[in-house]
Amino acid sequence: MPIELQQAVGNGEEVWADRQQAVRDGICSHTTTSAQASNYNRELCSSPPKSGRSYLVVGDSFANDAMLVLKSAYPDLYFGQLTVPGCLLRLPKQFEPGEQTECRRLYEIAFEELLQYSNYDGVVLSSNWQDGHYYRINDLINSLQSKELDINLNGQRERFRARVTANEASSESDKAALAKANRLLRPDEFAINSTIVDRFSARVKDIDFIALSCPATCDIITREGDLIYMDDSHISLSGVDLIASRLKFRRPEL
Repeated sequence: MPIELQQAVGNGEEVWADRQQAVRDGICSHTTTSAQASNYNRELCSSPPKSGRSYLVVGDSFANDAMLVLKSAYPDLYFGQLTVPGCLLRLPKQFEPGEQTECRRLYEIAFEELLQYSNYDGVVLSSNWQDGHYYRINDLINSLQSKELDINLNGQRERFRARVTANEASSESDKAALAKANRLLRPDEFAINSTIVDRFSARVKDIDFIALSCPATCDIITREGDLIYMDDSHISLSGVDLIASRLKFRRPEL
């Protein structure tokens, strides 16, 4: 492997472990395979202060990315967290009977307890909206508007047809890896994102992650030589800092 690529690929397991610690895996973030709503730690994950603006970040694994980016971009705001990687964001009543019981229970905590009775000024909704799942956004917005919350909606995220780490490791240079990765982008995600922005941007504040990640092409390596992505879509901690700086520039205040 060329020397210039060694830093970017690096120790993937260690980098992923650092990210999992940052998203408070098992405390504020619960995967569908291990989720236990009783293990959600309200004190650590959802204690909005009485003064200053506070937002609850809710959704699947993409919400973890959003939470990290927002905390980096707006350090003076408080961000509570209830995230369930692997569980598409929806209202609890939209689960089928017996479907992902613990996941449904966690979203009940978010929508029927935390946002109902806690001192939040706003909410951030983030999920994988593919395969028509974005139709549920309208129900989410309707249910939240009566609570007079500042609603922030993350659109669809860019995704690649292969892991970016594997693409980088098999390339001859950073330039070649970038070109190859952009050929592997999944066009459906861009179409879904455009639909979401067109349908909902007039009703809520939209955070267009694709516009932040792909201002011209989709960057995959920071100027410091670190990979932006951990797999085919999720952002590394180095990527978080880059996306956060772009978000803060485009939107000085949330």
